[in-house]
Amino acid sequence: MKVYIATDMEGISLIWKREQVVPENPADYEYGRRQSTADINAAIEAAYEAGATRVVVQDGHGPSALIWDQVDPRAEVERIAHVGNLQPSLDESFDALLQVGRHAMAGTPQAFLEHTQSSATWFGYRINGVEYGEIGQEAIYAAAFGVPTVFVSGDRAACIEAERQLPGVATAEVKYAHRRISACCVSGPEARRRIREGVKLGLSRIGQIELIRLQTPMTVEIAFQRTDYADGYLGRPNIERVDGRTIRAIVPRQQDLLAF
Repeated sequence: MKVYIATDMEGISLIWKREQVVPENPADYEYGRRQSTADINAAIEAAYEAGATRVVVQDGHGPSALIWDQVDPRAEVERIAHVGNLQPSLDESFDALLQVGRHAMAGTPQAFLEHTQSSATWFGYRINGVEYGEIGQEAIYAAAFGVPTVFVSGDRAACIEAERQLPGVATAEVKYAHRRISACCVSGPEARRRIREGVKLGLSRIGQIELIRLQTPMTVEIAFQRTDYADGYLGRPNIERVDGRTIRAIVPRQQDLLAF
């Protein structure tokens, strides 16, 4: 069984403030990277206990979430090659996608550090009229290769979002938000126990969870925070200006959901 793990940082256990996910605050950021690595190692351990023969981990947080030389040595680690290639090593030979450390999409109430791609520039992202965050995007990309998303960990809002968009997915709630910039966390040992149990449960559901299959070609719309961010897409092939803050693109395949 081959397992791919897509990661982010805002939904990692014991991360409760923004300073822990950005490198501008070295001590806080190092703490956050240690927690991220611990969560990922819990998922890797559970995957191998469930029968995995290969595990590849995507370090998907912008400035990097992981301390690579402390990741379980049985796993491989990679970075996103470019924005349109979310899971570089993923192909049809993989059996499952796990998502660890996820956050809810932009605009979700009571969600810790909710955003979609960039909290500074993006306001919303739709495919065929349906709003998706990064949880849905990663799942749609993997589904294009026939790979189901079977597990998601993160804060309460992220888990609710995953369960709504991915029926049957196993989730591990490791914290909940009082407001966007503060969270109440379970203990580290409890969080990693939830992750290990959730991963095993999710992997036991391979073959039971339906893939997200969207009508193609897909209509993708991005709403930006300001008009000048939309201006930056003017002149690109296949880009239409919908209104001051929104652009639209038609993409031929599911795996092209960000390739424009």
